[in-house]
Amino acid sequence: MAEKPKSVLLPVMAVAVFAGLGRMVIQKIRADRAARQNGTGQAGVGRGRAGRRAAGQDRVAGPVDEKTRQWISDVVRTPRQ
Repeated sequence: MAEKPKSVLLPVMAVAVFAGLGRMVIQKIRADRAARQNGTGQAGVGRGRAGRRAAGQDRVAGPVDEKTRQWISDVVRTPRQ
């Protein structure tokens, strides 16, 4: 009896998902290390793949005052209408 042809789609999708997750984990580790070395929070967040690190354009948010922090909390917690 002939065997059924095996689908390649599921293993390929699994590899793609795990590769994406691995990439996200590596980016998080690098951002945490950079934040620890620079003494800032969220270092490198939002950096694209265009090599901005070489240009010295790290996107690090500065200190946020209490009014701005409260506004952000309200906006995030309020559902859209």
